[in-house]
Amino acid sequence: MIDFERDPIRPELWNNQRETLYHYCSASTFQLIASNKTVRLSDLAQSNDSAEGEWYWSVLRNVVGDIAPQWLDQTRAYHAAQGNATLGLCLTEDDDLLSQWRGYADDGRGVCIGFSASALFRLAEEIGEGKPRLYRVEYNEDDQRRVAEWVSERQGSRKTTDHIIENSDYFQFAFKNNGFREEREWRLMAIKPLAQCDYTARADRLVPILVLPLSPAAIVSVRLGPRNNTPPEVVRGMLARYGFHETVVETATATYR
Repeated sequence: MIDFERDPIRPELWNNQRETLYHYCSASTFQLIASNKTVRLSDLAQSNDSAEGEWYWSVLRNVVGDIAPQWLDQTRAYHAAQGNATLGLCLTEDDDLLSQWRGYADDGRGVCIGFSASALFRLAEEIGEGKPRLYRVEYNEDDQRRVAEWVSERQGSRKTTDHIIENSDYFQFAFKNNGFREEREWRLMAIKPLAQCDYTARADRLVPILVLPLSPAAIVSVRLGPRNNTPPEVVRGMLARYGFHETVVETATATYR
């Protein structure tokens, strides 16, 4: 549920709803997570989804309509000029979903890591200022519109753009098209000034990141993708080598060639 009594309003926070949240990734990314004992939050604006972050603004524009399109454009421009990055780790409630294997785990050759939600939450609590928070992604179009109406209504009594900027920090990357509802996504998100981020290089760009340390209790399970040919005992050995002694290793039940 979205709490409309808070100002600014925020997506639903994790509050012991799930014991485990899952992250699909390539085998090489999994090896780096285990060997470095870290997890990386990356700039969500530079994700592979070209529509990432746009759905919120389209819902807001539909609510505002033609009343103040210039005002809304100025808001977006101001928001973009603040020099902040929204960094995130994408998680889901399902550990064996074929669409996730195809889209996020190297076409089924990767793995699905089961993270202890409480361990991630404790990790976030220890970061201090700008600490990450676990937010549930909102797919329901009625609730999305209610958020946009709430923000638009209260904007009238605030300094121009302030209220929308405060709320868009949270909802810009927590609104998604209802067609993605199967993903049942949660996001570990943090907002950091660009000057305080770490960075990684990709083929054609530099990407802001936030690197977080993992405790041995953080990874509770690993499921091998339907096209991953690693023997489970090898995965168990690698995890033990890096200190993850209690992790359960399983294989995908989804069949995929």
